[in-house]
Amino acid sequence: MIAMAVASILLSFQCIIFVKNLKDYNTDIKVIRDRNYCNQSFIIIENLIYEKMKEIRIENNDIKIICKDNENKRIRFVSSSGKIVVDYYDRFGTVKTANVVATNIGNMKVRKKDNVIYISLTNKEGETVNRCFGVKKVY
Repeated sequence: MIAMAVASILLSFQCIIFVKNLKDYNTDIKVIRDRNYCNQSFIIIENLIYEKMKEIRIENNDIKIICKDNENKRIRFVSSSGKIVVDYYDRFGTVKTANVVATNIGNMKVRKKDNVIYISLTNKEGETVNRCFGVKKVY
């Protein structure tokens, strides 16, 4: 009888430890996924900036990319949904399509100084990732 009581106490402790580790694992997976979204979005933004880029303008925390073929792009942060969206415009200025670059983003700050663009992304957990890109006008 005493052995069964001790065994049940040990079993309940093991169950509590298992549940706690499972919750920690799920939390860690979410944090790693959000970090990956931030890093992946920088790779996509870098490709968008350098692909056929003629000129870059920063307006209202948006990145406007003027391309050589007059099909322009705008990278913007939608605060209501926490997404970074890329709008593609045709030569007449109408939106052709829009793609989501990243989700679970808390804030995006963009600034340009000379030929360098500084982008700062903060995810929903408050972790901030900064990146800079060298840009130069092509005439």
